[in-house]
Amino acid sequence: MKNSLQKRLMKYSLAAGALLVTGASVNAQIVYTNIEDETINSLGESIIIDFNDDATVDMQVNIMSFQVAIGTQATAIRAMVPPLSFLGGVESNSVLLDGYAAALDSNYAVAADKNFEFNGWSVDMAGFWYYSAGSNGTAGNWMGTVEEKFLGVKFKIGANTHFGWIRVSTVANAANDLTATVHDFAYELTPDTQILTGDTGGVIPPTCSEISTINITQTA
Repeated sequence: MKNSLQKRLMKYSLAAGALLVTGASVNAQIVYTNIEDETINSLGESIIIDFNDDATVDMQVNIMSFQVAIGTQATAIRAMVPPLSFLGGVESNSVLLDGYAAALDSNYAVAADKNFEFNGWSVDMAGFWYYSAGSNGTAGNWMGTVEEKFLGVKFKIGANTHFGWIRVSTVANAANDLTATVHDFAYELTPDTQILTGDTGGVIPPTCSEISTINITQTA
């Protein structure tokens, strides 16, 4: 059964609890998108990022519980790249936590010479791990309370690679106390060109963002 929905909203719910945020301002070569803060705090919820407003999912932040292996369960905030993982990636700059999404400061150069992870298309930001033997652990650069740090990302537009950033805040105190908030995001319009985290191209964030009309087809 298919239901076609069309809404002029920035925030909407699908079966997976996804929020799609779009709408951009262009200044120089930086395409900057300011949004009203979007927050998720429940399992299955996602914030989907469409950097260039072409109805293609470029990146998403979600909260999920999953079985890593037999006897190993985890609950985590994750940065997710498209299912065709070679199309994109999330920067990991920590030697000790290699494979986990970096929490970058402002004015950091997101560029081709950096290490981008996709780990089968998911990159953990903050996670709680439980093992059948009774032990447990935590991992990630976004643990505790992290205020307005950046994900460094790369993604494809057609055959071209672009670099961008997503400003995120997280709370990760326990498996049942996970929150992620996306504040804004931007990408470099010129392919294969670095972008500095927090660079808006000189655009002063407006009080509200342009909201696109999109068609959504939901299959039950």
